[in-house]
Amino acid sequence: KNGAIVFIKGDLAEDLSLGALLLSERMINEEEYLKAKDIEQRSDKHLEVIYLEQGFISEENLVRTLKYQFKEAVERILTWQEGIFE
Repeated sequence: KNGAIVFIKGDLAEDLSLGALLLSERMINEEEYLKAKDIEQRSDKHLEVIYLEQGFISEENLVRTLKYQFKEAVERILTWQEGIFE
């Protein structure tokens, strides 16, 4: 909008999912990951909120991981060879 990206739709690579990043950095373990996914399916809460509420990660680690996730996603988007732009 007015030259700024306001929405992107596409598949986020599985290795960039929040759970995968937290698992790979050993900020959460497999049991915590599965518990959070279960809570997510039974509620309307986002995983970020669940990880914090359950005490699985600190807010600092969550913010750091989300910044990394965003940076990596944008870098990948910039290498797209084609797309539909509106």
